[in-house]
Amino acid sequence: MHQHPRHAVSRSGGMPVRAWLQPVLIALVIVSVFIGCYIGFRRDPQPHGLPIAVSGSRLPEQVQHGLGDAVDVHTVDTPADARLALDRHDVVGALSRSHAGAVLPLDVAGADGALGPQWHPAHCCDGFGA
Repeated sequence: MHQHPRHAVSRSGGMPVRAWLQPVLIALVIVSVFIGCYIGFRRDPQPHGLPIAVSGSRLPEQVQHGLGDAVDVHTVDTPADARLALDRHDVVGALSRSHAGAVLPLDVAGADGALGPQWHPAHCCDGFGA
């Protein structure tokens, strides 16, 4: 019995090798591409144009200069206006100088739209002037 070389039978005498090898290789390629894309896109995410409300006279310019394209600064007159913009979901964060001037409280909106806790890191604002 003469077999055509394209349809070589496995040594065990079962299905031709090509019949199971081709789908397995295609599946491995698809899985590899999916994993590569998934890991590649999540590897080093950087924010771009996050809208934040900033109150103050010099603070908005300092924040824009310090953070660059990562944020889109919406200048407001008072901390209450910044909080209102956050409540209306016009921005994702509200930054304003405290009454003492030493702390910059940052209010953020949660993923469900509820406002999160205030963030008061003492070291986050180095270089933004007093």
